[in-house]
Amino acid sequence: MKRFSMIFLQVQAVLSAYRLRTMIAVIGILLGAMALVIVQNVSLALNTQVAEDIKEIGDKVVTIFARPPRIAGRMMRRERIKTMKYEDLEAILLVQNVLKASACIRGTRGIKYLNNTMSSVSVLGVDNVYFDLRGLTIAEGQPFTDDEMRLREKSAILGSNVYRTLFGNETAIGKTIYLGSTSFVVTGVFEEKGVDSGGNDRDTIVYIPVTTAETRVYNQNYLNEIAIQMREWEDFDSISADVSRILRLQHKIPQGEPNDFDLINPVNEEETSRTLIRLASSLGSASAVLAFIIGSVGIFSLMLLIVNQRIVEIGIKRAIGATRSDILFQFLFESGYIGILGGVFGIFIGSVISIIISYFAELPFVLSASAAFIGLFASITAGVAAGLYPAIRASRTVPVKALQV
Repeated sequence: MKRFSMIFLQVQAVLSAYRLRTMIAVIGILLGAMALVIVQNVSLALNTQVAEDIKEIGDKVVTIFARPPRIAGRMMRRERIKTMKYEDLEAILLVQNVLKASACIRGTRGIKYLNNTMSSVSVLGVDNVYFDLRGLTIAEGQPFTDDEMRLREKSAILGSNVYRTLFGNETAIGKTIYLGSTSFVVTGVFEEKGVDSGGNDRDTIVYIPVTTAETRVYNQNYLNEIAIQMREWEDFDSISADVSRILRLQHKIPQGEPNDFDLINPVNEEETSRTLIRLASSLGSASAVLAFIIGSVGIFSLMLLIVNQRIVEIGIKRAIGATRSDILFQFLFESGYIGILGGVFGIFIGSVISIIISYFAELPFVLSASAAFIGLFASITAGVAAGLYPAIRASRTVPVKALQV
């Protein structure tokens, strides 16, 4: 222990004597550790966000949109599809392993309460099953009643952002708002849901009975989407095939013609997102490796300089009994110490930057212990590896020749 303390104090003195060069070498390792920590933390936060978004969409829920199927690399046609009907919903409910299904009519409207306005909010016509599928929880008020659905009442349940913008801290229940030129009575307010990974604000939405949306707001006799809940995710392929077959029959789509509906599995969307995250993570990790290489070169050149300028010191130590292994250990310790300094500071700065990124990007707050460990291990490894040749060279110094310098 005493020997270790003496070597540590000597290392401190030596590196202080080469302060500028040491700082440059430390910065190289610091950048590598910092980049590695940031990449791993942000990647983990993004993966966590994607997983949370899947849960927010609904448990084992897939969505059928009334639109042509998306084709990678091509713009989607924008014509309005009017073939999806309530009969499709009833037929889908008969498919094996489909537990629930809910219709949705969507559009946008300006909204107003007294002098408070929002120029454009999503207005969704749904039923109470939709709330269950999407995991929406009412913070104040109540869901739509059977009478409100049957009588096409002008009732509205507000997303939390809409509520705050229009009412502030004022109670919204029972108040009259205007969607476009049509008046509605607020019957509920949802708990906050936040922004999903696609940048969609799930709190800037107003929900009204689907029957009301159909006849009193959008004046349409077709659906924009159907959400269905499966028994298990593994049922998707069979359900997709059955649903596609049923909808093609009901929509009278000729053989060889493309579908007029698009069935989206969020698990597939999640895998696509994760693939992009892995790609970005790989690029970031490559940058970290490059920074480590640059830092190693800096340590290598610094240690060579130190060995050349301390040749007499090395000769004296050898002459008074220091072994080759003693010299080797001392110089490896010095280069490893530089790696440790760069790693510790890099991990700290990388963690702080990760927190800042998570805050401004509204990502989950995640700090990876494994990223910190890998960053520190890589920093020490880079330092020791860079100092290996100079340390070996120093240990092979012949005392007589060194003292003749």
